[in-house]
Amino acid sequence: MHRTTHKTRQDRPGPNKKTLLGPGRRRRIRAGGLLLVLLLGGCQGDKKQISLGQDAKSPGQTIHLEKKNGPAHKNGAQEGRDDRKIAPEYQEERGVLVQATSTQAPSEMVCEIKGAVQEPGVYRIPKESRVVDLIEKARGLSPEGSTKFVNQARKLRDGEVVIIPSKTMSREEVLRQADALPPAAEGSKAPEEAPTKKKICINTADQKELESLAGIGPATATRILDYRKEHGRFQCLDDLKKVQRIGDKLFEQIKNDITLTP
Repeated sequence: MHRTTHKTRQDRPGPNKKTLLGPGRRRRIRAGGLLLVLLLGGCQGDKKQISLGQDAKSPGQTIHLEKKNGPAHKNGAQEGRDDRKIAPEYQEERGVLVQATSTQAPSEMVCEIKGAVQEPGVYRIPKESRVVDLIEKARGLSPEGSTKFVNQARKLRDGEVVIIPSKTMSREEVLRQADALPPAAEGSKAPEEAPTKKKICINTADQKELESLAGIGPATATRILDYRKEHGRFQCLDDLKKVQRIGDKLFEQIKNDITLTP
């Protein structure tokens, strides 16, 4: 007669873990663990080594993870460079923004007007201004003023003094008055009036070209033109000394800058 033995729940053999975790599930868990290790390793620093031991595809396999510092290159730009535009008043020097230095020339000049005008005085006027602009600054001519011997279209120079004659003055009086004026400041000529290497032909030059010569002002240039009208062409350079107010000193100063033919 056989005796039946009843086993309790605790005495019954439990399920086999390998049976519950089949080969497919074990591979997925192992792959998930490997992915987690890779992600954590990539966040730790510039370079990490992770030994995977027997869980790796091959025993003792070591995987190297590298991470570059700084932002990635974008459209060929330099590493770490800000893509924001640089303001025009700044410039970049060796990676440092510095305020750009302005190289623009002054936009104003100072001239004086005397004589028969409403308000004689010293005025600040824009560059490229002409005599007529300076007269307007002085509120126009006085009742006795006259521009008969004044070239109102002439461009002014910084530091220049302009005298407006009265109606009773003769041409010679106006020229003598102009000769007594001090010259404009050196280097104050407008760029187009600056002396050039090209020689000035005293037989064909106009008022402006003659005034570009050193020491030749409006009055002396007018005398040269008057001499040409009266006596014709200059036959030699020394003939220029026949013009009133052109002496040996002034002639020596300009003789290398003048010629008889264009």
